[in-house]
Amino acid sequence: MKKIPKWFQGKIYSKGGVVSVDYLKEGNLYQKKVKLDRYALSVYHLIRGYQVIGKGNNIHALRGIEWIRDNYQDISEELFPIKDEKNALLRRIDSSPKKFRKSIYKLFGKE
Repeated sequence: MKKIPKWFQGKIYSKGGVVSVDYLKEGNLYQKKVKLDRYALSVYHLIRGYQVIGKGNNIHALRGIEWIRDNYQDISEELFPIKDEKNALLRRIDSSPKKFRKSIYKLFGKE
């Protein structure tokens, strides 16, 4: 059973749900439905909330993406596809050994 991260201070939902994820394919916009359990949905909504208010690089949003990638590898790429160089860099950072991530985040002032 997955555990919610200690740093998470948002609402933990009692049920999971389905989210719609937009993606481009051959110049056309599509939506894909992704089913999330209650923990993933709680963290996903926190991340999206930060992104909506223009704070997608907030440390909690970045930690949330890292947590989802670590715990839900089968759906993480669907939720957070690599769209540009910045996301590609974050993806490389997220795939680095966990003990180095904190040091990398410090370099970028994201701690």
